[in-house]
Amino acid sequence: MFDNGVNTATFAAAAVPPPEGWGRTLAVTFDPLDSLDVERPGFGEPMLTEGGVDVLAVQKRRENWYQDLSRETFVAEFGARIRAYDRVLFYGFSAGGYAALYFARPFAAQVLAISPRLSIHPAYAAHARVQARWGVAFRHAPLAEGADRTRGVALLHDPRLSADRLSADDLRHQRQEILPAYAAAELLPIPYCGHYAVQMLKEMRLLKPLVFGYLAAGRLPALPWRARRADSWSRQMLLGLALLRHRRPALAARFGERAMALRPRRSESYHLAAQIRRAQGDTAGALEALRAAVAALPRSVPARLRLVQALQQENAGAEAAMLLREGLALLPGQPRFSQQLEALLRQRPAAPFSPAAPPPAPAGR
Repeated sequence: MFDNGVNTATFAAAAVPPPEGWGRTLAVTFDPLDSLDVERPGFGEPMLTEGGVDVLAVQKRRENWYQDLSRETFVAEFGARIRAYDRVLFYGFSAGGYAALYFARPFAAQVLAISPRLSIHPAYAAHARVQARWGVAFRHAPLAEGADRTRGVALLHDPRLSADRLSADDLRHQRQEILPAYAAAELLPIPYCGHYAVQMLKEMRLLKPLVFGYLAAGRLPALPWRARRADSWSRQMLLGLALLRHRRPALAARFGERAMALRPRRSESYHLAAQIRRAQGDTAGALEALRAAVAALPRSVPARLRLVQALQQENAGAEAAMLLREGLALLPGQPRFSQQLEALLRQRPAAPFSPAAPPPAPAGR
C-alpha cells in the first residue's frame, strides 16, 4: 500500500477476531536495525495477526533508520486508516523502537518501544562514522516537536552498560531526547537483557504476554520477570560475560554452565566456556571447549574459526590447517575458510600439532 523506493508499508488482516471488548485493533510495526527484507512479514506480524490484531508493517530495503519517511508523509499516507481503529499500538525494537516513538506522536495510540536505538543521531559518539558507513543523514525533526497525542508510552531497556558498545549512547539518547519528549513514559528496566531484549523476552515466554497485556490495559502488565529469568539463554550469556569483565571467572562459570544447558547447540555457549577457562589460566581447557564446539557443530563457521585462531596462537598450525580443510569439505567455497587457509599456508610451517593425551584407562584394565 506504500513504497517510496526505500520504505514500504503493507497491511495484514487479523486471522481471528480481536479479544472481547477491544474493538477494531491495529498494530503499526517497524522493523529493527539490519532487517532489510520487505518480502517477509513485518516485525511481530504473525504473533499479532494470530491474536486478532490487524498489522500495518513499515519496513525498509536498506538501513536508513526511516529517515526517508517524514512524519508529515506518514500522517498523509496512513492517518485516515489508523484513526479508523478503536485501539492502536505503535510497536518496534531497536531502530524500529525509535520509529515507533517518532511516528506515533500525532496519534491517539499506545507505544511500546523495546531497546530503541538511533545511532545516526548526534547523541551517539560515533554518529558521523555510522552515517558515513550507511550513507544516511539524520533528517527527522526532534522527537518532541508537535503536540503529543499518544495515550501512553512504554519503554523497555537495559539500564546496565552490558548490551554492547552503544549501551551508554542509548542511555544518553534516552535522557536527552526520548524522556523529554515523553515525560510520562513508563520505564521497564530489565538488567542484563542486552540490546536484543526481544530475544530474551521470547526465551522467557513473556513477549506475547507483554504486548497483549499492554494493549489490553494501557499500562505495562505485571509479569513473572524474576521467576523466568533463569530460562533465558541470552541473559545467562550476558551475565557470564559481564562477570568475566569484572574478573570473576568462577562466578561467570555458573552462568556459563546454565547457558550451555539451555543452548548446547549454540557455538557462543562453547565460546563463553573457553573464555572462562582461559581467564582461569586453563589454556588446555579452553582449547577443549572450542574443540567440543566444532565436534557438536561441524558446519558452524564461527566455531571453527575460533578454534583455528586459538590453535594459531598456540603454534598448532597443522591442526588449524586440517580444520580449515575439513570446513571446506563441508562447506565448499566458504570464503572465510579459504582466506584463512591461504594466509596460514603463506606463513612459515608451524610446529606440528600434538593431540591431547588420551583419557586414562578405567581402573582394573
